[in-house]
Amino acid sequence: MQAQGSFGRTIQLFLVDGKPTGLRKATIHGWTGLFFVSGAFAFGDLTARDEVDRTGIYILSGPDPEKTGATRTYIGSGNSVAERTPLCHGSCPLLYFSSISQVGGIGQ
Repeated sequence: MQAQGSFGRTIQLFLVDGKPTGLRKATIHGWTGLFFVSGAFAFGDLTARDEVDRTGIYILSGPDPEKTGATRTYIGSGNSVAERTPLCHGSCPLLYFSSISQVGGIGQ
């Protein structure tokens, strides 16, 4: 049984280079935002995309050099995420979230 006012959503996942471990783009039907996931190896491909030259939020996540086995995460935002995103070195995975016309939750 669904809560009053809630409804399902369709998420479309696109493998940009055809590989499940490569650059991935996700969209949610009825929402103008985009979501990208990339490893450090595809960081250049990600930042070269037009969609990343827009206002958005990004998350950098990778191993914490100060604590073995821990993860360090950085959350940032910018008017042009491609210009604002710091260069990710090593094997740090990169998650990127962009909302073109709204910055807010999926349920808004």
